[in-house]
Amino acid sequence: MKKSRGLLLASVAALVLGAGVWVGWMAPFFGSSPAPKANGIVFDEPRPIDGFQLIDHKGRNFDAERLRNHWSLIYFGFTNCPDLCPMALAQFAQLDEELGVEPVPPLQYVFVSVDPDRDAPDRLGPYVEFFLPELIGVTGNKAELDNFASQLAVGFKVHSGAGDNYPVDHSNAILLINPAGEFQAVLTAPHTAEQLAADFRAIHKWYQDSG
Repeated sequence: MKKSRGLLLASVAALVLGAGVWVGWMAPFFGSSPAPKANGIVFDEPRPIDGFQLIDHKGRNFDAERLRNHWSLIYFGFTNCPDLCPMALAQFAQLDEELGVEPVPPLQYVFVSVDPDRDAPDRLGPYVEFFLPELIGVTGNKAELDNFASQLAVGFKVHSGAGDNYPVDHSNAILLINPAGEFQAVLTAPHTAEQLAADFRAIHKWYQDSG
């Protein structure tokens, strides 16, 4: 009996040890936490952004490399926008004050004008700097704007045949890009600095913990 009991205990111990090794090996697969909730959509698997070629308000190239090693918040609009764009960019300014130097890697703010005929760099510069000196104004030709916008699931339509004061339809979403230059989240309206700060902090922590 003692011998049988000893064999039984040895077998159980071996099974427990084996299970422990299996759980340890599988832990990376089970240990990743789901994306946090936010006022919008956070992707568990961020989406890569392929090559695009735009220009910033200082005349420098703005491409996929400019999205790396930063968090980026991106808003698409135009400088003649009467309401949505000024409100969103004002929230960027308040968010920057709220976060300060907190984010690591740092957070950059990008305003993409989808109205290049009226928003040349010399017009974009004073516009974006009015809201936030660090805000980057970006535009480019229609093909490159379409390319970049489509990768971020952003739609827009420029009604340029309607006189000098033509309207532009555009998204009111804010897009979050992670430090790997990948599309991480869509933050939907209404936008407030408080909500943006809460969402960003939650996503930032989840991203750091998952890394």
